[in-house]
Amino acid sequence: PPSQTACGSACVDLTRDYRHCGSCGRACAPGQACKGGSCSCDGAAKVTFSGQIQPLLTGNCALSQCHNASTRVASMNLAAGFAYKELLVDKSSQCKQPPRARVVAGSPQDSYVLDKITGIDLCLGNEMPPPGALRWDQARLITDWICAGAPND
Repeated sequence: PPSQTACGSACVDLTRDYRHCGSCGRACAPGQACKGGSCSCDGAAKVTFSGQIQPLLTGNCALSQCHNASTRVASMNLAAGFAYKELLVDKSSQCKQPPRARVVAGSPQDSYVLDKITGIDLCLGNEMPPPGALRWDQARLITDWICAGAPND
């Protein structure tokens, strides 16, 4: 149909398909909607870094052999007291050209951490944490936090 675009073997409406928002393969983050070809933060819940995001990182990422102070896989320590700076200030060590921000406050679609969580548009490595370790509602908390400007509260 004229209002749809072929993306692989599927015909989609790029103005509202969350898996192909604005262009083929450009997926919205968990909890976002595709409106007019752009991923939208409408309806984002209030999320705190200290109360909700850090506990997710501590329980799923800042583990031995992962992103803790001693191993720092991908040059990242997500333990309490370090995670916020690592996510908001430092760039991903996996994306060399161009370097990509781990979190862009207010912009989930530009935040590499959500690409790693969804396994989409990866520069290097695999989906993290390993598939099945993070539930959809937990990934949505991270999206909502980024939508809200990624406050350090």
